Amino acid sequence: MRVLVTGGTGNVGVAAVRCLAEAGHEVTVAALESGPAIESVTYRHCDVTDFDAIRPLADGHDALVHLAAINNPVGRPGHHVFGVNACSTFNVFEAAAEAGIERVVAASSINALGFFYGDRSVALPYLPVDEDVPGCATDAYSFSKQITERIAGYFFDRDRISSVLLRLPAVLHHEQLIEARSRDERRAPAPLTEELLSSADSEREARLDRLHEAYDRLRRSNRLDKRNDMRFSTDELQAFGLSPEEYRLMFQLANFFAYVDELDSAQAIDRALTASFEGSHPLYVCAARNSAGYPVAELAKLYHPSVPEVREQTPGDDCLISIDRARSLIGFDPQWVV
Repeated sequence: MRVLVTGGTGNVGVAAVRCLAEAGHEVTVAALESGPAIESVTYRHCDVTDFDAIRPLADGHDALVHLAAINNPVGRPGHHVFGVNACSTFNVFEAAAEAGIERVVAASSINALGFFYGDRSVALPYLPVDEDVPGCATDAYSFSKQITERIAGYFFDRDRISSVLLRLPAVLHHEQLIEARSRDERRAPAPLTEELLSSADSEREARLDRLHEAYDRLRRSNRLDKRNDMRFSTDELQAFGLSPEEYRLMFQLANFFAYVDELDSAQAIDRALTASFEGSHPLYVCAARNSAGYPVAELAKLYHPSVPEVREQTPGDDCLISIDRARSLIGFDPQWVV
């Protein structure tokens, strides 16, 4: 298969391009930045927000992988984040339509839910979260990913381009994951998490009321497009009634203790290119284990304002994000856990 990959020199892109090339695909990368040269891969400089630049590159390809995007809202004006992500996605699908390409795989994000970068907590009806849980975006990045998914649906309705939108969490370099495992850091319970889960229900609920309220006030007062990073000093946190350890827990809860190895994200891209399906499908892909080291039923007690229903999972999973739909539609089979 001849595959055009946008953003193939980025964090997810390098592993994906290497995986596709090793699988025997003929790969062309369209990117703004240079990256490590991979044997047999062709590289083209391209700004995907420029339709006239990406359009001719689509010719002669059988499929398109769209990974080029601004990957978080931190320190970036909202109009810029949304403009780049939405415009580039529309351009890529439009180029695919004009070139007669019928399969696109694109990077969406776990943040299409709006939970992590947003300025407030979102009530969860159940855990593990799946693609049917509605999003509530309050930041431009999360909103851009929701629109990315709607763009894909538009092009299926209009041009019958089938697509998968991969809702990726934090993508770990494979060496980073292996190093963490070698240091025996796998799934080490945090003291605060242990303390909360071992508390009486009434005590835990009262403390969680305070923590969620304080964390939401912190987020509303510190929009990420106005900051250069997501780190806060101890004094900043104390002004909102949070300790550094409490902030770390709330940060991890908002990210569902989720991650994926770059090799597994690359596997998902390859399988989405070749699986048999029609339509436009957002899919969560992540490791099958959470990073906290607790069963989902225990971690569910830390969410707010009410404990979500805990649904049955695939045996062996303890992720707070369901990957069952990715398993069934494209045969996703995650191999790596911390």
